[in-house]
Amino acid sequence: MDPLADIRKWRHLHEMLEQDLKYCKSIKAFIVSGRLVPANDVLATLYSLPDKVVDTVGITSLPFEDSIFERRRKLDFLHMQEELMKEENKRRKREKEEQAKMKEIKASEEDLALKEMIIPTAKEAREQARARTLEKEEKICEISCALAVLASASSVSREREAFLRLVNLEIELYNGMVEKEGTDGEKDALKAYKVAHDESDSTSVEAEGDEVSSALIDKVDAMLQNLETEIDYICAYW
Repeated sequence: MDPLADIRKWRHLHEMLEQDLKYCKSIKAFIVSGRLVPANDVLATLYSLPDKVVDTVGITSLPFEDSIFERRRKLDFLHMQEELMKEENKRRKREKEEQAKMKEIKASEEDLALKEMIIPTAKEAREQARARTLEKEEKICEISCALAVLASASSVSREREAFLRLVNLEIELYNGMVEKEGTDGEKDALKAYKVAHDESDSTSVEAEGDEVSSALIDKVDAMLQNLETEIDYICAYW
């Protein structure tokens, strides 16, 4: 082995890779002879190197080291690996906890968004139900008004018919009296007219009036009952 060639290699390594000058001390392990034991010189050189280089070199067993030193070195290496494993487990545990927190935050945000969607939907449903109720009330009012108008129209038509019958009867009696005017039956016709007029006032008119009045009262009662039923339904619904 050429010592000068080794020195050149280490110098080139220092210049190209910008390594520490302590690396150059490792050449002592190869050029010293006679004065020191090579094993001790190698150990001294290794101790002068950085920790990461010593750890890497220390993985392999040196043939000249004793068993106690080898076991201690292996134990140190195992402790180091154990610490690394513990740190890795802690890191993974932190990552899992962070992922779980992120999932919880995401789930809470989704729940909040769902609630924000449900609240307007429920409000719209209540408004729609209220609108349908108001529409039903309007329809009920329209039906009630129509029934009232129909009942009043029916009663007016009956009263009109009764009035027309009375007018026609009055016209017939008056025409009969006029025809017999100036004759012997004038007095009898006048008397018959008065009697018929009195009877019509006392019987026919009262009968027709009672019939119309009772029918009108019945219709009004029925209409009021319907209105009460509708009001009870609306109150129960609300």
